Amino acid sequence: MAARAQRAAVLIEWLSADRGGALQFIMRVGSKDIWLPGVTKAIGEKATSSELLAIANGAEDPGNAVYQVGRWARPEVVNGLANLMPSVGIAAAGPTAGAIGGLLAVLNVDRAVAFAKEQASDQVRAFAFSGIFGELTSTPNGGTTIRSMYAALPPSIQTDDSVLFSYGNAIWGSDPAGALQALESISSPKQRMVALISLSRAAASASPETAIAAIYASGVSDQGVYNHVSRILQNWSAVDPQAATNFLSTTQIIPSADMPKYTPIVVPPGGGKG
Repeated sequence: MAARAQRAAVLIEWLSADRGGALQFIMRVGSKDIWLPGVTKAIGEKATSSELLAIANGAEDPGNAVYQVGRWARPEVVNGLANLMPSVGIAAAGPTAGAIGGLLAVLNVDRAVAFAKEQASDQVRAFAFSGIFGELTSTPNGGTTIRSMYAALPPSIQTDDSVLFSYGNAIWGSDPAGALQALESISSPKQRMVALISLSRAAASASPETAIAAIYASGVSDQGVYNHVSRILQNWSAVDPQAATNFLSTTQIIPSADMPKYTPIVVPPGGGKG
């Protein structure tokens, strides 16, 4: 930790004394140095649009790097980067568009949507809308805005994995079933698994039925299913044993062959089934 802090201090001082040289060093030799404490802020506060473009084209994780640095940048710099999208390399275009979409959504949602729509391909447009959804998720009435925005998208964008991922994450609090349906539609098995396990963790207390359905749909191993589902049922039964028991006696989510593993978990105190 001391070595990281010392390296961060050296880079921040270097950025102050010779910004161009320090940025060239970071992008050429140590793009991971962007994540050292205080470095993103030091870069972002004085960043130009051209510098953000260089980060987009040079960072190992362009989307995250542009977003984290861009959070500290002036609005005109972020807008300037949006105008430079044609200069972003093909490999970095999607993640960079996602970062810009999120950054613009903080400034002006209409500008963010216009930016997303003007991108050259469905894939890049989808990344941009995903970034917008991710940014709006934690804002007041964000879920309502995201629903309206999603409904207006063409099917080619609605069914993109990155959009489904961010959309499902955005709406699960108000519509667990809708979130589950969206995340189940992700085509990438790995991304679908990650999304559904994340949903299960988020919904375990508020909607344990959804959490259990998400685990069964996730594609994890049988042992993984048991580990997750048993934990959800244990916590649910501790709070509301009758509801957990009722769920287990009527559910079509859990296969009948699995029932014997879970029944002892939700037996209410006293040994009865309600």
